[in-house]
Amino acid sequence: MSQKLEVNTLQGDVIVLEVLVETTLGELEAMLLEKRPAFSEDPMERKLLMVELLRDSTIVEMDDAQTVGAAGLLEAEAITTAIYKRNEVEAVTRKDIHTRKFFHLNIPSYCANIPFMAFHDCSNLVSLAITESVTHIQHGAFFGCTSLASITLGESVSHVGREAFQDCISLTSITLGRSVTHLGQSAFRNCTSLASITLGESVTHIGDNAFFGCTSLASIALGESVTHLGQSAFRNCTSLASITLGESVTHIGDNAFFGCRSLASVEEGESVTHIGECAFSGCTSLASITLGESVIHIADSAFYGCRSLAHHCG
Repeated sequence: MSQKLEVNTLQGDVIVLEVLVETTLGELEAMLLEKRPAFSEDPMERKLLMVELLRDSTIVEMDDAQTVGAAGLLEAEAITTAIYKRNEVEAVTRKDIHTRKFFHLNIPSYCANIPFMAFHDCSNLVSLAITESVTHIQHGAFFGCTSLASITLGESVSHVGREAFQDCISLTSITLGRSVTHLGQSAFRNCTSLASITLGESVTHIGDNAFFGCTSLASIALGESVTHLGQSAFRNCTSLASITLGESVTHIGDNAFFGCRSLASVEEGESVTHIGECAFSGCTSLASITLGESVIHIADSAFYGCRSLAHHCG
C-alpha cells in the first residue's frame, strides 16, 4: 500500500509523493528530480542535478538500493528535506572520484599536469573545467569519456597530448586558448559529435589523426601559426565542407583529408610546399582548390577520386 511522503525544500516548498515502503532512495531521487523541472532547461545541467536528503537535521547516506522504510523516512515524526545541488567533484585522477552519478569535474588550482590516463573511460563525466595552473594534458587523460559534452580550458594549457580526448563522443565544441601550441596524435579522434573547434593563434602542430573520424565537424579555420598538418589529421571528417589554411602551413601530411566527401573547396596559403600521398583522396565533392606557387611536391594519389575537381590553380 502506498503512503504519502512530504518532502520540504530549502526554498520553502513542500513536495508530496506517493511511495511504497520498498521504494528505494534511488527511485525517490528520480521522483524528486521530476518535481524540479524548472531548475534548468539545459539538458547537461539537468543531468548534473542531484538530491541530498536530510532526515530531521541528519544527512541521509544516499545508497540507491536502500528503501525509504529502512532509511526511516516514513516514520510519523520524521521531517524530510531535499537539497537540490549540482554534482561537482574536484580531482586530479579518477581514483579521487567517489560518485557513480553524472558529475562536473574541476581540476584543482595546484595541478599543473593532468596525468597519463587520469580519467580514462570515466563515462559519468559530463563537463570539465581546467584551471589556469594546468599547462599539460597528457596522453589519454580523458580517452573514452563518452558523456563529456563541455570543456573549459584555461589560458595556460600549451600541450594537448596524444589521444587526450579520443572517443569523447558527446563533445560538441571546444575552444583552444591562445597558449595551446601542440595538438597530439589522435587528440580528438572519433569525437563524432564535435561540430566546431576554435584554434588559438599559437597552435603550430596538428598531430597525426588529430581529428580523424570527427564526422560532425563542418568547417575549420586554421590560424596563421599552424605550420604542419599530420597524417590523416582530418581523415573521414565526412561533414567537413570547407577549410581555410593559414599562410604559415607548409606541410599537408599523407591522407590529411582522405575521405572528406563533403569538402567542396580548399584555400591554401602561399607557404604550402608539400602535399602528401592521398592527402585529398576520396574528396568526391571537391570542385576547386587554389595552390600557391610555393608548392614543390605533390605526392602520388594526392587527389585520387576527386571526380568533381575541374582544376587546381598555380
